[in-house]
Amino acid sequence: MIRLREIVLSVIVLLICTGCPDNPGVSLPTVETSQGGSTVLISSITVGPAGPVILSVSESQQMTAQAFDTNNAQLSNVTFSWQTSDPDVATVTGSGLVNATGPGTAQITAKSKGITSNAVSINVDCNGIPSVISSISASPASITNLGTSAIFVTVEDCDPTTPPDVPDGTPVSFTVAPSTIGQVTPLADISQGKASATFSAGASPGIANITATVESV
Repeated sequence: MIRLREIVLSVIVLLICTGCPDNPGVSLPTVETSQGGSTVLISSITVGPAGPVILSVSESQQMTAQAFDTNNAQLSNVTFSWQTSDPDVATVTGSGLVNATGPGTAQITAKSKGITSNAVSINVDCNGIPSVISSISASPASITNLGTSAIFVTVEDCDPTTPPDVPDGTPVSFTVAPSTIGQVTPLADISQGKASATFSAGASPGIANITATVESV
């Protein structure tokens, strides 16, 4: 009888420990599946599309997430939470819908039961957003009646962290207020993000406010 008890005890211990984690002090995450309400282990989560996903500001992309067990079988009835690395570039809803909010790159991930998915890169470009004048200056800033001054303009697109993606040859127009003070004559279209012009003062003294505008092409 003693020997039988030892054999039964050994079998029970073997059944209990089969499939145990290597470190018994670590509790692996679990999720309930629809297969008879059984409990299985999440091994990995995959988010798609694989990326990088290219979006323009205000565009959106629906992401998907799939969970797999240790046998690489897909699990059902899994609830995911979604995260973005930079909400100024892209936000993500609880259902995985990504919305592009600004130029740059953000990483989108899904998480469930302590397991985090692969990161998908969302690259948001400046398509559809007009270029802007980042600076305008005059040299010299003070001139006499009927004198001239050089006007320098710097142009950038919606992402100030990258070189301006403004096509060479894009025209810049100028207005002077009040117009009785003088006029501006453009010298050249944009080249490498810069343009120049000449302000010619009239006979009337005063302060001229010069506005530069990047024209649509």
